[in-house]
Amino acid sequence: MLDAESVAGHLLKSDSMFAFLATRRSQLFPEEMFADLFPSRRCRPSVPAEVMTSVITLQALHGLSDNETVDAVTFDLRWKAACGLPITAPAFHSTTLTYWRRRLAAPERVISTVDPEARHAHKTVHRRQDGFKAHIAANPIPESSPTAP
Repeated sequence: MLDAESVAGHLLKSDSMFAFLATRRSQLFPEEMFADLFPSRRCRPSVPAEVMTSVITLQALHGLSDNETVDAVTFDLRWKAACGLPITAPAFHSTTLTYWRRRLAAPERVISTVDPEARHAHKTVHRRQDGFKAHIAANPIPESSPTAP
């Protein structure tokens, strides 16, 4: 399988969060950091921790719902490169995000890892926020409710 980072990684803007995660996600989110969330070998998640924490970071940064996030992981090469996914890999189900949020006993776990190095990267997003911490939430962005005609 072709990995998105090797095929399209050079196209990522060097000052973007996508490039930041593509090059540093393994150091930012090592598997050992999340070992306490899955103490039993049989309860290991189907999606690696570094992938999910990268996805959750991008989701929070972009203010996306779970379904919008799954679409981004499925169709956007920047997301695939940032998360270390193959180009042809299908995304996970949106409930996987809920599962991970519930497992993250300390929501500050992701913030404390990303925040010191990512403060500059969040300013490349279309809207500016006062610090990256404002973007991380334990709850998803609600889905848009359909409007009546």
